Amino acid sequence: MEFDLSEQDTKYAGAADPALGHIPNDLIAAIQDVYKPAGMQLTDLALREAESAEYGASRFGLDGHTIVFRVAKTTPTKIG
Repeated sequence: MEFDLSEQDTKYAGAADPALGHIPNDLIAAIQDVYKPAGMQLTDLALREAESAEYGASRFGLDGHTIVFRVAKTTPTKIG
């Protein structure tokens, strides 16, 4: 089964608000700009992970493999 996150009106589009359970925009961009052009297919729905919500953590299937995706946090530069 193939899933499509590129449709703008799906529950996977929109802001990456962990409270709402939306898939992060960075993941949608990776699917559209990297995975699809490479001929890869989503084989399981992308679902948010509550444990790492502050990192936009999501788990999904890609060509039969389980993938965990996280958005990096930007931290200020510290001296010392």
